[in-house]
Amino acid sequence: MEKEEVFDSLYEQYKDTAMRTAFFICKNMPDSEDVVQETFVKCYLHFDELKDKKDFKPWMLKILIRSAYHLLKKEKREMPEEQVEDRMKEKTVAGPADRFLEKEEAERILSLINQLPEKQRIVVILYYYNELSVKEIASVTRSMEGTVKSRLYLARKQLRKMMESGGGREVFYEV
Repeated sequence: MEKEEVFDSLYEQYKDTAMRTAFFICKNMPDSEDVVQETFVKCYLHFDELKDKKDFKPWMLKILIRSAYHLLKKEKREMPEEQVEDRMKEKTVAGPADRFLEKEEAERILSLINQLPEKQRIVVILYYYNELSVKEIASVTRSMEGTVKSRLYLARKQLRKMMESGGGREVFYEV
């Protein structure tokens, strides 16, 4: 296969993951789209430098996170609540009552995650929403595995405390 075909298939495979991750970091759609576009352009330009194509996802996420952080430092924006609701509406696929409960719980969890410190929030997003391993997260965030585990532990502890104070059920479990 040619470079373009391989890259196109990787783009199709990971574009939703990239958009979801960028949205969680940037907290708005226009910036998320910019970050994803910039990320895939950088990935394409440096695609030949990637030794093993199975490492594309962590490599791409590392570039995406750096691009998003760079944008956030430049703009320092907050996500309007309406965008969270719109985003969560796209994810529901059950009956009306189930959809309502799932939407309500997902919005609540997302709201709590957004209250976490930035480094903990990123680790939670990568672990739970992108299903990366601790080792992959360490690589993406350029941290030690112990640091990632510590951030996950502290984030879970803080989320539990926030959920208990709000009367919700726990949804985050130990590694």
